[in-house]
Amino acid sequence: MDDHENTLLFFEDYYLNRRENLSRHLGQPQLAPEATIENPSMSLSFAYPSVFRLEDGSSICLHQAYGKDERWYALLRESNDGIYWDIPNLTSRIKLKDRVYPNQILPSEKDGEWGIWFKDERASDHAPRFRGFFVWHIGPNQLETRLLASSDGRVWRAAEGIEWQAQPLAPDPPASAFWNPVRDCYVLTVRPMNSDRRIAVVETKDWKHFSDPELALEPDALDSPCAQLYGMPVIPYGGVFVGLLWLFHPSPDERGDHKYLNGKVDCQLTFSRNGWHFQRTLRESFIANSSPGEYGAGCIYPSSIVVDRDDGIRIYSSASKVEHGILTHGAGAILLHTLRLDGFVYLQSQGGAGRLGTRPLYWQSGEARINIQAPDGQARVQVTDKDGQALPGYTFDDCNLFSGDDRFWIPRWKDGKNLSALAGKAIRLEIEMLNGRIYAIRGDFIPMVALQVKRFEQDGQAPAFRPGF
Repeated sequence: MDDHENTLLFFEDYYLNRRENLSRHLGQPQLAPEATIENPSMSLSFAYPSVFRLEDGSSICLHQAYGKDERWYALLRESNDGIYWDIPNLTSRIKLKDRVYPNQILPSEKDGEWGIWFKDERASDHAPRFRGFFVWHIGPNQLETRLLASSDGRVWRAAEGIEWQAQPLAPDPPASAFWNPVRDCYVLTVRPMNSDRRIAVVETKDWKHFSDPELALEPDALDSPCAQLYGMPVIPYGGVFVGLLWLFHPSPDERGDHKYLNGKVDCQLTFSRNGWHFQRTLRESFIANSSPGEYGAGCIYPSSIVVDRDDGIRIYSSASKVEHGILTHGAGAILLHTLRLDGFVYLQSQGGAGRLGTRPLYWQSGEARINIQAPDGQARVQVTDKDGQALPGYTFDDCNLFSGDDRFWIPRWKDGKNLSALAGKAIRLEIEMLNGRIYAIRGDFIPMVALQVKRFEQDGQAPAFRPGF
């Protein structure tokens, strides 16, 4: 994406001031069955795969597995395309006393588990680029957290003396991390403490000092009875932060203060503007449980998102045929779902044409690029002033009619008119669409809210971009 590019996504309507005959829908990630990783000799139900594209274009997948010896293993797979995976033989490169699998990267653990691994794209050439989050059960109801580091994702070492969360607040897995440019720090999404199934956030600037967890999200009255939030991997995307929220729907009959055996897990969508306070989108499953007998029928844990401008979005999950807490060997797998670029949420026209209008935008330069899908419909754009009056030559009737499927459609008007000519002005974009879907609007603009328009008109004060708002 262009460094100067802003993106309007449609998780909600805050930057719109008009939405007529357009309904909001969640995207539909599609299973890519050819990419399924399964193994009858181990359980991959809690694999928590982390997939990273490397500089040479290849990919690695880090995940955990539960062996028949009732021990947890950290494993690595390699791929040229992120779809078909090979098992490398790391025996000569990584010396392990108890090696069981050729692609094993760490000693096996009886009482420990790994979370979701993180690749730091900001790391300097001399700093570890990969981080891993480990939890060790050191005694009854006591946990110890350990931070792992690696320069290549294959050879790992423990960061001596560093706990990313200490007793009594040490959480059980999963834990995940992302870079938050709004707060200028790394953020971990974790549980507030062991077995407290809500979502908390922890921040660090140096991978040495970590804040105490702060509650970010918890179940509410719109959730299923007694639902719990199992985890939430997050990715910065298009100026917001997108979270994959795992909802645990436990067995209503289980007694005690810690529901574990049975119940299902599916995934909802969350988002945040500042990467610290999150909110839900539509209360529907983003990745739902599958049919009985299929992976995901019991639980599904989407844990890794890879964005490719050409191929769209890939979401990697661990999934089980059985319900929660049942570590049946061969009943779990690693899955891949694909999604259109920007396809988390979209607006769709109802019967007849639908229309949306943005709030005023301070247009800085260049053209708008619209992610739109209308192969059997049509769309057109007009530009208005702040009050909604169409600018001469930029009306719907002046716009070259669009019909097709384009992630980066650039609207044009008659006589060669374009948005570049309106640089430095406060404008609104209106889009009329028939029989289609719109996913995003991109461009070099700053949304204007509150008194920013008046300050600009009366005092010539151009708005400044405010990260996190």
